[in-house]
Amino acid sequence: MIENPIEYLKSKKIKKDSQYLGKLYRAIREKYGEMKFDVDIFEKYSTKIRNRNQFKPNVINEIGKMFTFSYRPLNYDTLPYYDMQPLIFSLNIPSSEEVFGINLHYLPLHYRFATYQMLVQFATDPTRKANTRIRLLYDYMKNKKQFIPSLVSIRQYKTKRIRSMVYEIDPKYWEHAIIIPTQLFIKKNEKTVYMNTSREIRKKLGENNG
Repeated sequence: MIENPIEYLKSKKIKKDSQYLGKLYRAIREKYGEMKFDVDIFEKYSTKIRNRNQFKPNVINEIGKMFTFSYRPLNYDTLPYYDMQPLIFSLNIPSSEEVFGINLHYLPLHYRFATYQMLVQFATDPTRKANTRIRLLYDYMKNKKQFIPSLVSIRQYKTKRIRSMVYEIDPKYWEHAIIIPTQLFIKKNEKTVYMNTSREIRKKLGENNG
């Protein structure tokens, strides 16, 4: 039986400093190589586990939480590619039928690390207790250059298309979640996805500077 990668990372006792995310990533690659993991590795590391029908619209304490789940979009056959195991910070839950979130998986690692480190500055609790969330307001984010990678990564998820339990990841394990490879891109490989994302970010940054 393969050791849960979170337990492995905890056993490494990696020092939390400015290089922490990079150290976590290198530890995972050295131990597991290119192995991918299913979302259910987060079962023991979630503050709440719910089914797809338990999202509540317009509840402020559900905005800015980190969620992961298995997903198959309705129009999967026409999409150029999609992530079957999203890792999102929830941005808006307009109804029980849909969730908008920043899917960190679409970001290449350097953008992902920088985006995460910027977003956690807006955490409601710097000690990352179980009820911690990120203060995310689209109207505030949309005109600010530092949020462009986040905005490029926003996706809509229909709750009826969720194909697993929904894991609300404990804030203590957010850093582990962003480096453990649970992304599962369909139709295109990661290199192509990251290249396209980087191109879109550079374009948006150029427009922002214009």
